[in-house]
Amino acid sequence: MSNTHRRTTLLASCLIFLAFGFISAAFGPLLPELAARTGAGLAVVGSVFTASFLGGLCSSLAGGPLSDRIGQRRVLLGAVTLYALGVAGIAVSQSLPALLAATLLSGFGTGAIDVCTNVLIARTFAERNVSALSLLNVFFGVGAVLGPAAAGLSLALSSTAYPTLWIGFALLLFCLPAIYLSGRGTSAGAPAAAAGAPTSRRETTLRVYRSPLLWTFGALLLVYVGAETAIGGWTTTYLGRTTGLAIESAALVASGYWLALTAGRMISAALGTRLSSHAVLVICLGTTLVAGALLPLSTGNAPLTVCAILLLGLGYGAIFPTVFAVITSVFAAGPGTAGSIGTAMGSIGGMSLPPLMGVLLVSVGPRASMAFIAGTSALMIALYAAARVQETRQVALSALDAGAWRAG
Repeated sequence: MSNTHRRTTLLASCLIFLAFGFISAAFGPLLPELAARTGAGLAVVGSVFTASFLGGLCSSLAGGPLSDRIGQRRVLLGAVTLYALGVAGIAVSQSLPALLAATLLSGFGTGAIDVCTNVLIARTFAERNVSALSLLNVFFGVGAVLGPAAAGLSLALSSTAYPTLWIGFALLLFCLPAIYLSGRGTSAGAPAAAAGAPTSRRETTLRVYRSPLLWTFGALLLVYVGAETAIGGWTTTYLGRTTGLAIESAALVASGYWLALTAGRMISAALGTRLSSHAVLVICLGTTLVAGALLPLSTGNAPLTVCAILLLGLGYGAIFPTVFAVITSVFAAGPGTAGSIGTAMGSIGGMSLPPLMGVLLVSVGPRASMAFIAGTSALMIALYAAARVQETRQVALSALDAGAWRAG
């Protein structure tokens, strides 16, 4: 692939993730208006998040293997189209069933977008995939900052946040020709098989699914996405209950957490050109362990708690893109299939761990909820250590298989 096509691919992918983050983060300010328009209660309208995660889980499982068969760009074109149609449907929905159906449709787009875009960038920039994937995910963070800001400005100017949906829809439409142009002059097919004995696509897929290494990395992503989402969702409430900060100040800290996470990805994009993916991951996990240990110790101390939360966001920043880079490198014969498992496991974590943290915060106590986050940091390090042992073993077995095939 020429440098021009590589740059076009990166530009198109970053634009997709900018729109992705913009639309996702704009949903919060929109919830009261969605409730009023559909005649449903605010708590009931919150089920749009469940519908979105459910659609994303299904499409991430299907989109990865499909992209291995027909190529990431073709799947991306369909996924972005589904996402755009879902966003437009949300903007015009007048009833709760219509709103949930449109949100489910948008979720079908987001899951495949998440897998295929990350795999496409990891393959296009294989020699520096940690930096490229971190840069890609920086744009999601930028969109996540711009979305609520645009919604707030729209509310101030016109008393409605609905224009942000149409802005997001326009961004998605602009992504379609960018995806098409990034694929001109490149192969649209599946990646080449890894070195060694030739295998059928079905055998390759089964080998990926049966790998303990993949499921260990998947478990790591489950814990990471769940913890990241839980902290992002409950920080405001936690600070209000333990430090006496006003809701506005506590919300500002929550925004700072997402900014720190984005900064962590920017730093890892620079580090990825100098350090290996495993070195970057060890630094990130070590940072989250220190921050996680500080959280339960700092309960009630506002300055120390804020520092711990910001440090946690900084450490979290590069975990997802770096783990994804490792997965696509290890499973080079089926990166979409492997990536779909990692993304799906992350979705399960995002659906399950935040409610658990909420139960601990409300029913057991604030310190217990922070001890839970500290536990997730320790668990991620344990899972990574197990994955490293399994990866070393898998590489050795692959080398033996390749040598036996050549000797035969």
